[in-house]
Amino acid sequence: MMFLSKQYGVPYVDLNRFDVDVNVVKLIPSDVAQKYQIMPINRTGATITIAMVDPSNVFAIDDVKFMTGYNVEPVVATEAGIKSSIAKYYSLTSAIEKVMTSLQEDDKSVGVIHEEEEKVDVAKLKAEVELDQFRASQAALPQPVDQHFAAAIEELKQIEERTKKTKPNRKQKGSDE
Repeated sequence: MMFLSKQYGVPYVDLNRFDVDVNVVKLIPSDVAQKYQIMPINRTGATITIAMVDPSNVFAIDDVKFMTGYNVEPVVATEAGIKSSIAKYYSLTSAIEKVMTSLQEDDKSVGVIHEEEEKVDVAKLKAEVELDQFRASQAALPQPVDQHFAAAIEELKQIEERTKKTKPNRKQKGSDE
């Protein structure tokens, strides 16, 4: 491999000793990686580093650049290393995506349950408040208030009658003078 590295003027990477960024693996579909025998291993800024058996494969480099929108930096790796990495990381990525999808579906179903519970709670609270308001308007205030108002009104009527009886006498006296 060192020979290919020197021949193509690109670094050699031993994929068995290299930790591949799982987020970078997601940038290139598994079928493309298998088709071109490439393995995305890193991304820095606008450049993605691709381990390749044949770093002179311009079609692979152009496809990756077009697909990802990143500049491509090829490095050399063994065919066995690339196949092993593809098997390892793409199955890992697939497993992670399945788990994430499952969790999202679980979150959605749990979210619906929570929303339904909240609707029931809100409806229940609203009914309780309305019942409390109804009880307060019907039972707690009217009887004692009505009794006090009735007594006050009766007292006012008596005062008014006493005042009427005394006022005409004063007016008559005032008009006589």
